[in-house]
Amino acid sequence: MRVRRRLKWTCNEQRTLLDFEVNKKVFERMKSSPVKVRISLAVTVFHNISTSEVVAKDGEFVVPNAGLCSIAQRYGESNSLRCRYPLRSPTMLVKITSSTATCPAPEGKTTSPGLTADYWSKSSDVAPFSPVQKENIDFWNWEGATDYTESPGLCAGTPLTFSTREATQLTGMELELDGVHLADYRVGNPSRFTFGR
Repeated sequence: MRVRRRLKWTCNEQRTLLDFEVNKKVFERMKSSPVKVRISLAVTVFHNISTSEVVAKDGEFVVPNAGLCSIAQRYGESNSLRCRYPLRSPTMLVKITSSTATCPAPEGKTTSPGLTADYWSKSSDVAPFSPVQKENIDFWNWEGATDYTESPGLCAGTPLTFSTREATQLTGMELELDGVHLADYRVGNPSRFTFGR
């Protein structure tokens, strides 16, 4: 049986994650049998143009070569930035680290030092008739954390690293994995899967 799906994938300097979904009935039929997974990727290679470190503040603060940002509360937690850019949003990687985060840990929990959380922002043009591009930058999980229910908090005083990127190369690659048991890779939703390396 061949199942074709469009992949959502994220990548940073340490690892790459590939997410895909399959129909629940198809998964139930295939979950106990080894399957062959063939993944074709179109890859854009970026290089760093500039990096700046900005300390988050209450209210709006300036991000060099980008725009204005402020801490935003989304989904009941302060783990986001809301940024405004003139004309178009830049392509950049935004990163925070647990060692310098200033939010108190949730009651009964501690966050290991040296973890990172990041957000990859792709360049986009503004909507028609508006000179301002708006974007929400969300930090969902600490990379390498074992507790996936803990989201990184973002409070005033937390340093943020903004790395502006530029596309330099378009390429592609193919991966083929044989003998894969889909049940070993499902995350949360029983029909959603993640491959990481």
